[in-house]
Amino acid sequence: MQRTLPAVALACLLATSVQSCRSSPISTYRVTDGVERIEDVGGGKIRGIEIVDDRYERRDGKLYVEVKIRSARGSRAQIESQHEWFDASGFRVGEASNWNPIELGSGEVDTLTFPAPRPEAAILELRLRDREAIN
Repeated sequence: MQRTLPAVALACLLATSVQSCRSSPISTYRVTDGVERIEDVGGGKIRGIEIVDDRYERRDGKLYVEVKIRSARGSRAQIESQHEWFDASGFRVGEASNWNPIELGSGEVDTLTFPAPRPEAAILELRLRDREAIN
């Protein structure tokens, strides 16, 4: 039993350090019900990926957000997106999504659609990052 505890602790430490050592920046954007444009709320800038349009509307009491992204890279872009919903007070509504892969050719535009999980969801936070190979 004494040998397993250090091994488990070491495994946890390694798993944490691998996750925190990602070299690619994460771009974070926010869409808020009642605010006209998407807001860049910080983080690093993902190279060669642009938000070219966003819109939202309420349907059946729930917020639906659509964001168009474009690759300005000269080669195929492999990125990932993650999103999370919050209520008007900033409390999380539901769980954050998993990271989802997106592939874009040079100049290609992709439309991402996010239906709110519940009517009280008023803020969408979208994160984009480069997809990195995990060995």
